[in-house]
Amino acid sequence: MTQHILRVGVVTGLLLACWGVAGADDLPSTCPAISAVAVSDDNLAALARGNQEFGLRLYGQLAEKKGNLFFSPYSISTAMSMVYLGAAGQTADEMAAGLCIPSRPDAAGVAKPWSMQDLADAYKNLQGRFLAASAASKPAADTPGDEWAFQLHVANALWPAKGVGLKSEYISLIGDYFGGKAQDLDYGNAEAARQVINGWVEQQTQQKIKDLIGPKVLNGGTMLVLTNAVYFKAGWLTPFTPEETKKETFHAEGKDVQADLMAQTKEFRYAEVKVAEREFQALELPYRGRECAMLILLPKQAQDLEAVEQAMRQSPGGTHAAIDVDAIEKSLGSVRAHVKLPRFKVTSQFDLADQLKAMGIKSAFAGADFSGMFENARGVSISNVVHKAFVDVREQGTEAAAATAVHMLGMSRQTAEPKEFIADRPFLFFIRDNASGTILFMGRLANPSAEQTE
Repeated sequence: MTQHILRVGVVTGLLLACWGVAGADDLPSTCPAISAVAVSDDNLAALARGNQEFGLRLYGQLAEKKGNLFFSPYSISTAMSMVYLGAAGQTADEMAAGLCIPSRPDAAGVAKPWSMQDLADAYKNLQGRFLAASAASKPAADTPGDEWAFQLHVANALWPAKGVGLKSEYISLIGDYFGGKAQDLDYGNAEAARQVINGWVEQQTQQKIKDLIGPKVLNGGTMLVLTNAVYFKAGWLTPFTPEETKKETFHAEGKDVQADLMAQTKEFRYAEVKVAEREFQALELPYRGRECAMLILLPKQAQDLEAVEQAMRQSPGGTHAAIDVDAIEKSLGSVRAHVKLPRFKVTSQFDLADQLKAMGIKSAFAGADFSGMFENARGVSISNVVHKAFVDVREQGTEAAAATAVHMLGMSRQTAEPKEFIADRPFLFFIRDNASGTILFMGRLANPSAEQTE
C-alpha cells in the first residue's frame, strides 16, 4: 500500500495581547474538568486554560534537557488544533485529550470535548481580537521610538498538492475561521515548492523564521503543507536605560558566566511564592499599554528550579501539579522593586513527536483517521512535529517568532526598601495573556551567553 504523506508547517511569533475574559477565575485547575461554557468570553477563558495546561504538560516533557529552553504553547496547540479539526474517531479522541481541548458535560453528565465548531469559533474570536489590537496600534515609521509600539501580525495558509483531494469543507473551515487561503503547489518540483512556502514564512515573520522547511523534506508524496504565521514586537511599559546595563556574573548551569544585566527600580507587581515547596520570587514586567506582560519565576536557590522541574516530570499523567501559573499571578501585588534582568536571545528547536506521544497523542502517528481532511485519508499519519522559536529580550522591549511544522505521513505590601529581584541565576519566564491566562510563550533561561539551543 502506498503511504500518503501530509506535511503541515505552522509558523507563529509572540502574541501578547491580553483581553478581559469573564469567568476565568472560576475555571478549575485540571484539564478534564474544564467546564461548560455558554458565551464567547467564557469560551475564550476555557480555551486559554486548556492552552495553559497543554503548555505546562509539554514543558514537563521538555525540561529534562539542560540549557536554554523556549517554545510557544500557543503556536503548537494552534497548529495541532487545526490538524485536529480534520481528525475523526480514536485519533480525534486522543488529540482532544492530549491537547487539553475544553469539555462540557453531555446529557448524561459525562464530560465530552467541545464540538469542532465550538473550537473553531473560539480560535476565530481570539485571532480576531489579536488582529483588531494590531490594527489599533499600528506604529508610525516616522516617529522616533514608535517602532516599539504594539505590533502583531497573524496569517494562515494551506498549500495542498494539486489534485490531492482535500475536502472542500476542511478548506472552508480553515478559511472561514483561521483566514487561511489555499494555494495548490506541485510537489513533484519539491525544491520550488519549498522555496515558495519558506518565502511566505519569512515575509510573514519579518525574516525571523527562515528555512522552516528544510531540504529533502518535501517530495512527490507530499499532500499538504499548512502554515500559520504570527509576528510580535512590543516595548516595555518602562524601558530599561541602556546606560544602566552592566556586565555582571550570572550563575549559569555548572559555571559562572558574564552577562549583560539590565537594571531599574520602579513599582512592579511582585510576590514571594512557593512552588513544589520551594521558594521563588515572582515578578511581572508589563509591556506598553499594560495589555500584556512577562511573568518571571526566580528561584531563591538555583537548585530549586531543577527540583520543581523534576516534580513536574513526576506528576501523574504529565500534568502540571507542581506549578499553578494562575494562582501565582493572582498573588502579585504592587511593590517597589530593584530589578536586574539579563539581556538575552534564545533560539530553540525541537522534534516533539515523542513528547506528544507521551501526552497521549498516539494513533495520530500511526493508524490515524484524518477522514475529516481528505476524500481518501487511508495511510495518512503524522511522522514528526518540529517546533522552532526565537526571542530577543532587550532594554526597549521584546521581539519574537516561532515555528511549528507538523509532518504527517499521509504577592503583597509596601516596604521602606525596594525588593531585590536580581535574576543572576537560571529562571522560568512566561509571556501570557493576563486576562485569560493563555501562556503564549514560556521558557527557561539557563545561560544568557548561549543564544542557540539545539
